[in-house]
Amino acid sequence: MPPVVWQPGKLYSYSSHSTALLGYLVEKVSGIPFIEYIDKNILQPLEMGRSTFLQPPPPPLADDLAVGYQYQNGKFKAVPYLYLNIAPAASMSTTATDMANFMIAHLQYGRYENSRILEEDTVRLMHEQHFTHHPKLPGTGYGFRERLENNIRMIGHLGSLLGYSSSLTLMPEQNIGIFIATNSFSGVAGKFLTQFLDRYFPVTNKSTPIKPFALTEEQLNRLTGTYRDLEYPRDTFAKVTAPFKHINIKKGENGTLTISTPDLFFLGNIPKYTLVPVEPLLFKRVEDDAFTAFGEDSSGNIAFAFNPLWPKIGAYERISWYETIWVQLGIIGFCAIVFLSAFIVGLIRPLVRRLRGKPFIVEQKFSRSWVIAGIVGTLNLLFLIGLPLSLWLIDVWKLVYGVPGIVVALLCLPLITTVLALVLTLFTGLAWVNNSWFFIKRLHYSLITLAGLIFIPLLSYWNLLGFKF
Repeated sequence: MPPVVWQPGKLYSYSSHSTALLGYLVEKVSGIPFIEYIDKNILQPLEMGRSTFLQPPPPPLADDLAVGYQYQNGKFKAVPYLYLNIAPAASMSTTATDMANFMIAHLQYGRYENSRILEEDTVRLMHEQHFTHHPKLPGTGYGFRERLENNIRMIGHLGSLLGYSSSLTLMPEQNIGIFIATNSFSGVAGKFLTQFLDRYFPVTNKSTPIKPFALTEEQLNRLTGTYRDLEYPRDTFAKVTAPFKHINIKKGENGTLTISTPDLFFLGNIPKYTLVPVEPLLFKRVEDDAFTAFGEDSSGNIAFAFNPLWPKIGAYERISWYETIWVQLGIIGFCAIVFLSAFIVGLIRPLVRRLRGKPFIVEQKFSRSWVIAGIVGTLNLLFLIGLPLSLWLIDVWKLVYGVPGIVVALLCLPLITTVLALVLTLFTGLAWVNNSWFFIKRLHYSLITLAGLIFIPLLSYWNLLGFKF
């Protein structure tokens, strides 16, 4: 079980683990396997004969399974079938026709033709809003998340796997259900819904203009900073993916705020948004008329940004300056350069001297200390280069099946260098006390020690110190 990070009822963060846990509870309460229970109580009554949670789908459904594709290096590449150990949260294979029956059942409050899968009151309870970060923002029901657009309330759920994406949307008041599935991760669902609403439910009556609400420079400044999506892996080394969900909120022109992603090529193309103040902690987005709100912590400091980007419920937490991607990359860059110098001076240079027939190291008394510095630099460089390279070569998605031996071996290196960094501290102290080397050499050795010590909390922050997976 993952640890509980936030007090229940305070924030919303989607959890596949929680959905899988609900599936487990279905098994415990019913006394039959989850897949069998769903098939008997939902799929069969709704005549969803081409839907299953089995992995892979049984014949003949397996023969009709669409191949999933991933866009890489300018072209689409077929991906293999993905087996998951969170089946209730992600393993359903279905068709648009079958999902139409499911949506009809929800639009008719639990009934499909002569079959009923839920009581009417239960369906209404599922569709109701049970939590929102702010009254003007979309919230969540039970299993359904709200989407507010063109003055229409929609509820639905998104799904995405390697090579696939899906979107289920219900418009209960309009008696409309929309299901979209693609065999690639294209993001087409959100664009389609927006265009569908603009075509069939355009906003004809402009909302009453909002009175200007001016914020002082001080009020705007306390809202600016870097924010991180709450939905990221906190307790495993997969935390290194967290920067891909960073956003920057800065002051704009005429008392506004702007939202953008850090200027890194791998973070994708999210458009910039402009926020106009409506209340001290509530803003309206100029681009799509949606609202964004800010939340405070118990000390009154700005800690959260709610719905800064999307029309569905979402929360971002404000991060400290040292957690920003540029600071982290700066620390990694400093350490890498120093480790490289340690590798050259501590190992390569002595080896070259030996090959030339010269003494291994002139200062025989302290040769061991420089060899250890060289080992620390070499192992840390090997880790910095080897870990991302190995994950890239094996494909990160394969980690759902377990961590390969090469990655486990690489995770052993920081444990070794952490111990050796403490040894470097001792040698550094002796060098300065005994005035053993030239000043430049002592300073260089001190930098190597400093880099080795800084590397320890850096690794710990990213859950790379130990076997956290």
